Parts: sequence; C-alpha cells; structure tokens
Amino acid sequence: MFLSPAPTVYRIHKTKVIGEVSVIPLVSLLANTHSWVVYGLLSGSLFPIFTAAAIGEIAALVFIAVYVIHTTDKAYALKAAGFAATFAVIFTTYAVLGRFGVTNQSHSQVADWAGYIAIVVSLVLNASPFETVVKVIKTKSSSSIPIWLSAAGVVSNALWVVYGFIDDDMIVAIPNACWTIFGVVQVALYVAYSPKKSPARDTKTALTPLDNSSEFKIVISPTYLRQ
Repeated sequence: MFLSPAPTVYRIHKTKVIGEVSVIPLVSLLANTHSWVVYGLLSGSLFPIFTAAAIGEIAALVFIAVYVIHTTDKAYALKAAGFAATFAVIFTTYAVLGRFGVTNQSHSQVADWAGYIAIVVSLVLNASPFETVVKVIKTKSSSSIPIWLSAAGVVSNALWVVYGFIDDDMIVAIPNACWTIFGVVQVALYVAYSPKKSPARDTKTALTPLDNSSEFKIVISPTYLRQ
C-alpha cells in the first residue's frame, strides 16, 4: 500500500509535469514510515514492522526527490520536506535518548510512546479519507473513492489486526481495526453510491491519484502498516 503513489510519481517523472498533485501526502508518508521504522526497532519487530516501514521510507524519499526535481515551486516542496525531516530527527533523538535511559523511561515505555506518536502521525496522514466520505455523502457520488485501493486497504489492515493480536501488540491491532472498519464504510458507500448509478455527476469529478489521499491509507502504518 505504501507504493500507491508510484503510478502518479512515475507519470510526473515521464511528463515532467506536476499538475495538481500536492507534495503534502508524500512528506506525510515520509514522516509516517519513519515513525514506524523507529517503533519497529524499539519494539524488536524487525519483521514485519521495521522491514515494511523501511521499504516505505525509501520509497517516500524517492517520490519526494522526483517531485522536487519537477515542481516549479521547489522552495515550498523543500520546506515541506524539511518539516518532515525535522520531525524525523526529533523523533529519532527521543528514541535514542530514551533507549539510553536519559528520559528516565524503561525500554518498553519508550517503545510504547514511539508507537503512540506513530499512531498520531498516521491519523494526520489519513485525515483526507474522512473528507472523501463526507463528500460522497453530500454529493451522493462515489467517484472520488479509489475502490480497488480501498478494498486492498481493508484486507491489508485486517491482516495487521490479526498480526497485532497474535503478537499481543495493541498499538498495531487497535488502530488497524479502526482503519479496517473505516475502509469497510468506504467500500459500502462506493456500492451505495456507485458511479454506474450516477454517471452524469461522476463525469464531472476528475481527481489525480494524489488528490485523493485515501490512496495512502495504510501506508505504512501499523495503523496502516504494523500499516
């Protein structure tokens, strides 16, 4: 799921045109994946948490690099990326200090707090899908829902829920359970307001892949990765 921006980023690379694509989902993806990389290390889950998140973080860096190369507003893109990088540095510093006892926390407490922070970052990353749901209900058109991505997200999140319970990791299980339910709601809305039922209204909706941030859903968060 963390590779969902790939088609759009590849299009940018080929056409050298950014269009209406925003850099925010990409830098959010970077912050999200990095937070789970740290949590994976602190919790001892080198696989699958750390491995999946690390792959996602590398992908996010590539996506951002392509975006910065081709955008006409490099200053803004670099500033946004700078915020994500600053977060990563601060978060990593906390993890290192905590691991060495500077914060007067046990290793498990440091890992738990890293997980809580990762969940918050995931919530920020996945805020857009909530807007999509509201839009669908208001317009009675589900054309803005990437149905296959949403369906894949449901399956992915459900698997993370299972993993979380098996590993007795509620930081992974509970958030992903919420995202699974939310994904089911999206799929249900898509069926209820199927584009086939309102073709006229749907033809007016044209969103680029990154315009609909629900594509990043899971992205790497054990709320979407562990997301």
